[in-house]
Amino acid sequence: MRIGAGVRDERAFLELRARPAFHDLLDPPGGYLRGAEIDFLDVALRLYPGHGDVDLHALTLLEIVSLAPRDALFRPISWRVRTGLTSRLAPRASGGFGDAWFWDLSGGAGLTAALGERALAYAFAEAQAETSPRLAPALAVGPGASAGLLVGGADDRWRAHLRARAVHLPLGDAHSAFTLALEQSLRLGPDLALELRVAGERDFGRSWLETGLFLRRWF
Repeated sequence: MRIGAGVRDERAFLELRARPAFHDLLDPPGGYLRGAEIDFLDVALRLYPGHGDVDLHALTLLEIVSLAPRDALFRPISWRVRTGLTSRLAPRASGGFGDAWFWDLSGGAGLTAALGERALAYAFAEAQAETSPRLAPALAVGPGASAGLLVGGADDRWRAHLRARAVHLPLGDAHSAFTLALEQSLRLGPDLALELRVAGERDFGRSWLETGLFLRRWF
């Protein structure tokens, strides 16, 4: 479970998120493989006090990430795949921008390098397809690329993930999307952590900033 608050495009929000199983890159590794993520049925609800409604912000049906570092003997391919629903800012037919739901399917492969015992650097070539009632036509497809740095402390109390992603979707409703984000997690106890997220995004020719502070609890 995760609960917290933040600001998106100058609008304050409260968020409640729940994931019934498995593990993401900011969780303590425990018995999981280094650089592995399996995110399943991750649901986020947001309340924007300005209008008082509770909105479905995200539903990750499945996301799998394998950051497998290469060395002199082993040269594995790293990969990721994701499908789910997200709420993004998009142009309205009547003018201006507003929240819209997008269902996307994305994935790719690339390389990961270990930077000592505490960090992994990676880069992927990707492809993405997405659909939304806000698109005309309601489908967009194209290539993308992503890169990032995943860092964990010696005692694994602190973890950070710096990532960047760019996607150009020329087929269908053509547009380009860019994301630069820094996520950090500070473990407060065996089942409690504090998470800070700062992200800049650009889509449909418009940019916005999102920040949030959250309390994570594992059961």
